[in-house]
Amino acid sequence: MNCFSKYFFLMIVLLLCFACNSKLADKPAIDKEEFIQILTDIHLAEASMMNGNPFEKGRGLSMIMEYDKIFDKNKVSREDFIQTFNYYKQHPKEMDELYNDISERMTVKEAEVSSQERQQVNKSNQTKNNTEDANK
Repeated sequence: MNCFSKYFFLMIVLLLCFACNSKLADKPAIDKEEFIQILTDIHLAEASMMNGNPFEKGRGLSMIMEYDKIFDKNKVSREDFIQTFNYYKQHPKEMDELYNDISERMTVKEAEVSSQERQQVNKSNQTKNNTEDANK
């Protein structure tokens, strides 16, 4: 994950945090494992958005819509996400642990995508070779 997407994500989260006057909680509203999955999905969505034109009009709105899709998929509210993020922000050691898990998951995901791409290239090359052999 590049530095820009980390700052972009933090900027959006901080804006959401300041928009809501949430109190500090004794425990996070979202289960740790579920929160890791949500943050992983958010980082993957941000990485996908960064592949396009960074100055595209409406990009910020599109990202917020992606966040809402992720929240809906995981059946969590924006408020619960913000409360949970604020909880971990106040517990930096736990936040570091979360991001270590997220980093590992993203590395695994990247390896899976690379493997799938290699398989597609190999399959395409094999089909091409079979076609060339049949035409001889």
